[in-house]
Amino acid sequence: MKSLKYIICLAALTMAASCTDEWRDEPLEQAKAAQPAELPDPAVGEPLTEIPFHKGVNINAWFDRAASQVDPNKIKGCDFDNLVKLGMDVVRLPINFHSNVGEAPDYKLDEGYLANLDAAVNSITSRGLWVILDHHSLSVETFPSDGEALITACCKQLALRYKGRDKVALELFNEPFGRYLSLHWPAMQGRIIKAVRACDPNLIIVATGYGSGPKELQDLPEYNDPRVIYTFHYYNPTLFTHQSAYWDENFVQLSGYPFPYDASRIPAITDQWQKESYLTFLYNSYKEAATVSRIREEITEVANWAAQHGKLVFCGEFGALNTSEPADRYSWYKAVGDIMNEKNIPWTIWQYNDQQLINFSIFKGAQIYEQLDLDMMKALGITIPAEFASGPLPLTLYSDTTEPWCNMRTDKNGGERYLDYYCKDNPAEGTDCIRYNVMNPTGGVWFEIWLPADISKLYDAGAKLEFKARTTSKFKLLEFYFQQYKEGAPRQWRMAATISSNGNSAANRQLEADGQWHTISIPLSEMKYHGCSGDGKERPDAGEDGFDWSSVNWLMITPNGDRMSSGKTIYFDDIRITK
Repeated sequence: MKSLKYIICLAALTMAASCTDEWRDEPLEQAKAAQPAELPDPAVGEPLTEIPFHKGVNINAWFDRAASQVDPNKIKGCDFDNLVKLGMDVVRLPINFHSNVGEAPDYKLDEGYLANLDAAVNSITSRGLWVILDHHSLSVETFPSDGEALITACCKQLALRYKGRDKVALELFNEPFGRYLSLHWPAMQGRIIKAVRACDPNLIIVATGYGSGPKELQDLPEYNDPRVIYTFHYYNPTLFTHQSAYWDENFVQLSGYPFPYDASRIPAITDQWQKESYLTFLYNSYKEAATVSRIREEITEVANWAAQHGKLVFCGEFGALNTSEPADRYSWYKAVGDIMNEKNIPWTIWQYNDQQLINFSIFKGAQIYEQLDLDMMKALGITIPAEFASGPLPLTLYSDTTEPWCNMRTDKNGGERYLDYYCKDNPAEGTDCIRYNVMNPTGGVWFEIWLPADISKLYDAGAKLEFKARTTSKFKLLEFYFQQYKEGAPRQWRMAATISSNGNSAANRQLEADGQWHTISIPLSEMKYHGCSGDGKERPDAGEDGFDWSSVNWLMITPNGDRMSSGKTIYFDDIRITK
C-alpha cells in the first residue's frame, strides 16, 4: 500500500538523487561507512526458466508483527484449502524482522516466532501452495545504520532454516524507501543476495527496485544470479485505488473518483489539494492516468524490460480500496488482471482480509467464503467453484471454538469466570461447549462478528438460528439478539427471539430442563425488533432504515434484566445460521 507522502517523496528523491551534498547527515554517513566489502559470487543452482507460481494472495496482519501478537490460528488450513479451490498456487506472507530479533551482531530471530512461522509454512506448502516469505518491516524513512546487517542476518537465518524445502521463496525487502535507500538500495540488495545465496544455492530470491514501483525495476544493476526473480507493485492511478484511505491525511478526503475516467463524474478538487502543486498535478493528470490504455502501457513496459534483460518478473501487490463504486473497482481489477495475464506476469493480490471497514480484501466483510467477492474474482479471471457460487453457505458461530472473524467476548457485566467457552463437561459434539453461569442479569454470552457478516442471502433463503442447549435450571426467558453495524447509521438495530425452560408462553421456543442436549431452531424471520444501541428506541419510524441483515455485528445471549435467572446455569454448543 502506498501513502501520498510516499508518492511525493519518491518523485522528489528521484529528482534529487544526483545532489548528494544535500543528503549529508551523521546517521547517513555512519550507514555508508558501515557498508561491507563486495562479496564474491557464490555458487548457484540451475537457472530458472519460468516462475513456478501464477496467482495468489497476500496474507498480511498475521506474521508482520511482534511474536507476542501472532495468533497461529488466525489463518487455518481450510483457508488455504479454499485458495487452492480458487485456482491459486501462491501465498505472499509478510513477516517482521525488527520486532523479533536479538542483539547485534547475530540478530537472532525469536524462536517462538519461528516455530509459529514453521507451522504456517508447513500448512501452506503441504497443500501445494508456494509461500513467499516477504520481509515487511523496518523503518525505511529513517533507515538505521545497522539496517543492512540486520536484514542480511535475518534473511540468512531463514535461508538456512528452509534450505532444501520445496515451494519456499524469500523476498528481501518490501517497498524499500527513504533517503538512504534511494541512493544505496541497488548495491545493498546485491550484497544481501550474495550473502543469502551462500546459504542456499537453490533458494528462489525475490528482488525489487527502490520503492517497488513498476519503473524502478529498470534502475537495478545486473545481479548475475539466475535464481533471482523480480517484483513490482501496482496501485495506479492512486487517486482511484487509494481514495478515502484513512491512514493518509490527503487521500482520506477523496471520494467518487471513477475508473475509467468519466468527465461527468469527476469530483471538484478540494481546497487543500489546490494549495499543493503536486496534488494539483495528480488531480489534473487523472484524465490520462485513469485509463485502460495507461495501465497497459505501464505493465507492458515492465514486461518488455524483463524480456530484454532475460529476467523473470511478477507483481507482488496490486489492489483498489473498497471505497470506490463497485462497478468501477471491478473494471480496474479486470483491466489489471487481463493485462497481467496477457503479459504472463504472475501476481499476488493485496490482500486476503483486513479488520478495517476500508480495505483491499477479497471478501466483502467477515473472512468467510459466504462473503467472497465473486465479482472481483471473476474480474481477475478466477474460475469460481460451484460450492462458492451455488448459494448462501451456512455460517457457524461456535463449534468447539470460533473462527478469527468471530470473537468470543467475556460476559459484559458478569466477568469471564462465569462464562467458559472451552468447557469440557459433556459437550454435545467435539471437545468443547459453552458453560454460562448467569451472574448479572444484564450480562451474557457475546459473539462479536468483525468485520460485520452479510447474512442477507441466508435470511432470504429462509435460514434459521440453530443451536444445541441443555440445563437443569428453570428460567423465565433467555434472549438471543443480533445487532447490526452500519457505518454512519443513526441507530444500530437489534432483532431478537427468546427461549424458556419454565413454560413461559411468550418465548419463541421451549427447552426441557432435563439436563439433556436439545436442538433449538428459530427461523430468522420470526425475530422481532428489540431496540437499538444509543437512544433506546424500540423500532424504526415509518420510512426509516431498519435492521440490515447484510451487516450483522454481533450475537448476544442474555437474560435481558431478568434477576430471577441469577445463579442458574445453561450450556450451549454448535451455534450456527443454516438453511
